[in-house]
Amino acid sequence: MLLRYLKSYICNSVAELRLYANADFFDRVQQAIIMKIDNLKKNPYIAAFIISVAKEPSIEISEHIKDLMQEGEKHLHDLMLRDADLVKFKHPEDAPLLFRTLMHIGYGIVDEIEGVSDFDRIVCEMENILKMLKYYFYKEEYLL
Repeated sequence: MLLRYLKSYICNSVAELRLYANADFFDRVQQAIIMKIDNLKKNPYIAAFIISVAKEPSIEISEHIKDLMQEGEKHLHDLMLRDADLVKFKHPEDAPLLFRTLMHIGYGIVDEIEGVSDFDRIVCEMENILKMLKYYFYKEEYLL
């Protein structure tokens, strides 16, 4: 199935983030965004496919897709948000909700990016958003 192939392709791409094992949470998120945009540049029809799959009317298929997406989100959560990052947050209990918020922003990027060619603008905008979030969520000593 095409969806399983895409999931495998994306997971293999995201696995490259393991190279950044010692990086900060926001640095890993930024790297993931850049990788996602690079994949969308190379394969511009992925965004349209993901959007169409997400809107699938068949209950059986939509439940299967929902399960695959939740599995992918769990994988990303485990890869991106680590216990070592929690100490940097002013309120560590906010970290999982921030991660969910960033996931929603990521879905918005996929939706927005369909038919867009100005990928650099989107990356720059996301970098500014991440800087802002880091400033508001991290303890001062981790903002250097």
